[in-house]
Amino acid sequence: MVSILDFTECRTRPVEWPTWVALSALWLSFGLLTFFHASLPWWILIPAGAYLVAFHGSLQHEALHGHPTRSALINELLVFLPL
Repeated sequence: MVSILDFTECRTRPVEWPTWVALSALWLSFGLLTFFHASLPWWILIPAGAYLVAFHGSLQHEALHGHPTRSALINELLVFLPL
């Protein structure tokens, strides 16, 4: 059962800046890692890539729970591309 208080909190939810920063950091890091992959040693490339894949999974989980926006479509568009 949803109360009026829950509905009000949902409508006035502030912008979730930490999630937006995390999404930006993920895509920037992945882009840089992909661009410079030929010049990086494997012992840096593999752990960094594994970390970014796990981080992407974490952000997909957040999007599943309605973060960073109230729109399920926007949330899915932010994380649907696989790394």
